[in-house]
Amino acid sequence: MRAHWPLVLTSSMGMALAASMPIMLGVMIVSIEHEFGWSRARISSGSLIVSVLGLLLSTAAGYAIDRIGARRIGIAVAVTMSAALMLLATTTSNIWHWWIVWTLYGLAATATGTVWLTPISARFDKNRGLAIALTLAGTGISGTLLPIIANFVLELHGWRAAYFVVGGIFAAIMVPLTLFVWHGAEERADA
Repeated sequence: MRAHWPLVLTSSMGMALAASMPIMLGVMIVSIEHEFGWSRARISSGSLIVSVLGLLLSTAAGYAIDRIGARRIGIAVAVTMSAALMLLATTTSNIWHWWIVWTLYGLAATATGTVWLTPISARFDKNRGLAIALTLAGTGISGTLLPIIANFVLELHGWRAAYFVVGGIFAAIMVPLTLFVWHGAEERADA
């Protein structure tokens, strides 16, 4: 565990990023409803898009991870999800814009569980359960911290700024972690 804690940190933050948009929606929904006049059902439909894409494309994402490698897919997931968070700040009154950004996020989300758990499963023999538990704790980190951060920024600068700030925070954390900490050695493990 001591030798590979940076990989666990990277995977845990990846899981935190994966949980970010649905978690933040609870904080943002009232402000978005007031600005656009959309129903809460319409606003929440973004989460439905993510679920449907996961159902339809998770197998393809797993295949891509096996063929291309978890690190490469992980970099794409980190960049795409961070960008999608920031792009929500540009939402117009056209609901299709909202749905397109959620679709972008959903496409990256199809690989999320697999892409962050693959290196952990490949790298750890001893303490694998602990490493997986710490990775999955990333969703708890999001659930605990993101509502506080998002609400703080929302109250000062509005919901658009909150999406942009949280997306920027994740971009600043996840892109360097996936590029420089995760070296991809787990992809060379015998399968």
